[in-house]
Amino acid sequence: MGTMTLTAAIHQLRPTTCDGRHQSHCPHPQSWQLAFLFIALAFLSLGAGGIRPCNIAFGADQFDINTKKGRSQLESFFNWWYFSFTIALVVALTAVVYIQTNFSWVLGFAIPTACLAVSITIFLLGCQKKKKKTKNKKKKKTKQKNKTKQNF
Repeated sequence: MGTMTLTAAIHQLRPTTCDGRHQSHCPHPQSWQLAFLFIALAFLSLGAGGIRPCNIAFGADQFDINTKKGRSQLESFFNWWYFSFTIALVVALTAVVYIQTNFSWVLGFAIPTACLAVSITIFLLGCQKKKKKTKNKKKKKTKQKNKTKQNF
């Protein structure tokens, strides 16, 4: 997201503006400008594609579905996740587009970039609180012993 913001903010990263009267003589972007843009788009798509399918599953792993409280918390999590995701989409598709159209592309890209930086900071601060599933080898061995006893 930062590289996309840079393409909007730094004039050297995009071709010179075209005069509306002579559109047939508009300068084409240089190959390094296109390369920077395509690299920015690749980073953006890799980042989005890497986390979007996983973030709801990572959040759902934090709840113990073997208890009634855990199941109700999981349902609440899904409700809040979809609600916040929908609100974020509405803001992105209305407010940010309005800012880009009427004020500045730089500001329109800077707002989501700042939100992403805040979310990364919150994620890093909360990493120690995340529940990590560990394999309990002792439980597995006990279950296997019980199964072999039942077979005899």
